[in-house]
Amino acid sequence: MTPFFRYRAKITEKLLLLSLFIYFSSGKIIRKNYGYIFNIISKIYPTTSRFYALLKSSVSEYANWVQSLNQMANYLSFGKRYRYINSFLNVFYRSKIQRLIMSSRYGCPIPMVIILSLTSKCNLNCSGCYAKRFDTKRDVFDLENIHKIILRSSELGIYNYLLAGGEPLLFNRLLDITKNFPNQMFFLFTNSILLDNNIFDEIGRASNIIPVLSTDISELFVTKQRGDGVYVSIKNCEEQFIQRCIPYGKSVIVNSDNYKHILDDSIRNSLFTKMCKAVVFLKYVGNDTMLMLSTEQSAEFNRVISSNRSKDLGIVFNFPEDEYKYFNKCGKAEALLHIAPDGTIEPCPFDKTTLGNILEEDLLEILQNRSRKYDQTRTVCCEEHSKLV
Repeated sequence: MTPFFRYRAKITEKLLLLSLFIYFSSGKIIRKNYGYIFNIISKIYPTTSRFYALLKSSVSEYANWVQSLNQMANYLSFGKRYRYINSFLNVFYRSKIQRLIMSSRYGCPIPMVIILSLTSKCNLNCSGCYAKRFDTKRDVFDLENIHKIILRSSELGIYNYLLAGGEPLLFNRLLDITKNFPNQMFFLFTNSILLDNNIFDEIGRASNIIPVLSTDISELFVTKQRGDGVYVSIKNCEEQFIQRCIPYGKSVIVNSDNYKHILDDSIRNSLFTKMCKAVVFLKYVGNDTMLMLSTEQSAEFNRVISSNRSKDLGIVFNFPEDEYKYFNKCGKAEALLHIAPDGTIEPCPFDKTTLGNILEEDLLEILQNRSRKYDQTRTVCCEEHSKLV
């Protein structure tokens, strides 16, 4: 990076941080005139530049997302609000700049997200769980391994990590990982059972952990899929997050049983709370073909979710369709990588194509060599997903 480019990027970063903080800390009058920041940025970046166009279109396209986050930000203290904004700026701006530089330098795409399946062990036996394909005898990670993986990937500009499993809270000293990397963002996917007051305290003090509760649209569906008592545990955790003003999200597996209910606006919006402004819908992929959506059902789901995004009470992600639509990378293993509990690197948790092993090869070498190991002509990562996008 040239000194001029580094200086320009640094100024823009500070402007974005300041403007976002003002936006989420002020009244409607200032927010209504938020466009002034673009006038400042246009002095640094030409209005014809890709960066300016991307920034402008993002604010316009995701206005509903910004509004939802602003509603949640009202419940945070000024200090915590600033820290969260800084954390998200790391993920969406600093990471982008660094990944572009590294991609140009090394001649290979750098993924935005790494899914770390820390362990295959779980305290539940949910129906339709994709992680059941992992061999529980092959868990190889310890704290040192994970530290090295995050350190190396951060050098390449990857700041966004999804902590998964199994149940990631079964991984010993999990929260030590997040403490060691305050500039990275960690999304902790959990079934809620192991969350206790100590963990609530730790997450409440941090600004780089977003817990994501694996749930469903009602007690009936949660109990059917996950077992007795899980729904009560999830609701208790939600109460703690709301009382402690901890932002969190939810993850729902979409299958042939519940997809029609999710398409109901009132049911879908009931998933949001004042501290939960993001819901991830993951279409079921597994051995039970009766649970998988048909091509017609998937098309209907995609259409309704897409057409209602501007009206939903929060941010809605729809996978794998969104990965294919917004990144066009699902089949090329470029938007994300999945690291399985045995160290195997895959394009995503649903694709068993092996790109390498993180404990045996350097991450950069795997990224540079994956074009030879992966069929780049495929538009989606696996046959199952081809029916869902």
